[in-house]
Amino acid sequence: MESDIGLPVPIINMLYTFIVFPCTTILFLSRYPEYLKGQIYHNLKWIFIYIGAEWVGSLFNLITYEHGWNLGWSLLFVIMMFLMFRLHYKRPLFAYLLTFVFTVLIIYYFKIPWNIPVEDRL
Repeated sequence: MESDIGLPVPIINMLYTFIVFPCTTILFLSRYPEYLKGQIYHNLKWIFIYIGAEWVGSLFNLITYEHGWNLGWSLLFVIMMFLMFRLHYKRPLFAYLLTFVFTVLIIYYFKIPWNIPVEDRL
């Protein structure tokens, strides 16, 4: 993420990490429908919201991509993320296992330098 409002990028990242993401997760789970048709619509709505926001951010150069990542990969990630939220709510240990596996695969596939401090990765 890039900042053009005068706040340092680490502050913006913390706002998203500790306010935006938890609040949207609570909203997503608290209004989760009981029936399959409603669940599909609910998931698609939230996927559209997240990807739409990221797309707008990328249009205005507020979001930049590195290590081969792009909006298509973000779409796949967001789909997986919302499915994992519900899975975690129902079967947390299985969700932790899957999350660990997916995280390792993403780090490996995109060659993320996980052993280098974040500020030195550019």
